[in-house]
Amino acid sequence: MQTPFFELERVHRAAKEQNVRLTRKRCLDHLTPLLHGYERCLRFAAEVAGSLTLDDFSETVRMPSGEPFDVYGVKLSDGLAGKYGLTARRAWYLKLTVEDDGAGESVFYLSLHAPERPIYRNGGILVPEP
Repeated sequence: MQTPFFELERVHRAAKEQNVRLTRKRCLDHLTPLLHGYERCLRFAAEVAGSLTLDDFSETVRMPSGEPFDVYGVKLSDGLAGKYGLTARRAWYLKLTVEDDGAGESVFYLSLHAPERPIYRNGGILVPEP
C-alpha cells in the first residue's frame, strides 16, 4: 500500500480547523458554479480533506520546484454529496500539499475537480463519471 507524503492526521487536523486554501484555475473555477460562493467552496474542500483515507491515496508528485503534492481520488459519501447538492458528481480528483506558515498548518489544494482520467488508488481505480 502506498503512503502519502503528508500524514493524513495532519491533513485532517488542518481541515477540522477550516485551514484550507484553493487555487482559482483548478479548484474555484470548477467549484464555484456548483457550490455558489467562495465560503461554501472552502467548507466543501475542508470536509473533503477531512474525509480522506489511505484507500483514496494515489501518488505523490513533485512540482518543478521540488515541492511534494499528494494526489487522491475520492468518491463522495452520500451525506457529503447530498449536503452540497453533488449527487450527480461523486468522483473527485485532489492534488494537495500541507503548508505551515508558523501560525499553523493548512491544506493547500492545487486541484479539486472531477477526474479527467482514471485514478489508480490504494482502494482501487476511480473512473471519471459520464
